[in-house]
Amino acid sequence: MTTGGQTMTDRPPGALFLRVFMVMGLTAAPAVIVWDCIARRLGDIDALILCSMLHISGIVLPIGGTLAAAMAGAVLFGATFIGLVSLVLSMVEAVMVVGLLLLCALRVIARRA
Repeated sequence: MTTGGQTMTDRPPGALFLRVFMVMGLTAAPAVIVWDCIARRLGDIDALILCSMLHISGIVLPIGGTLAAAMAGAVLFGATFIGLVSLVLSMVEAVMVVGLLLLCALRVIARRA
C-alpha cells in the first residue's frame, strides 16, 4: 500500500518498448567502429560535431509520438551515444600522450639544470 492508500502494481514494459530498446542496442554495437572511420575521414572535431547533432535529433525525434519516430530515434540514439564516448576518449588519449611527453621533457631538462 502506498501512503495514499492505493495498492502498488508492477507493470513491466510492453513488447513494443522492448523492441525499440533492442533496436537501440543493435545499432549501438557497431557504432564505435563506424565513428572511428568517420573521425579518420572528417577529423575528430567534425566527427564529434556530427555525432552530437545526430544524437540530439535522435533524442528529439520520438516526440512525434509515432512508432516510426520512436524507431528512428532509437536508431540514431543507439548509433551515437557510444560513438560520442569513443570519440571523446580517443581525443583525451591524444591529449594525455602529448601531456606525458611534455612532462617527461620537463623532467629531463630539470635534471640537467
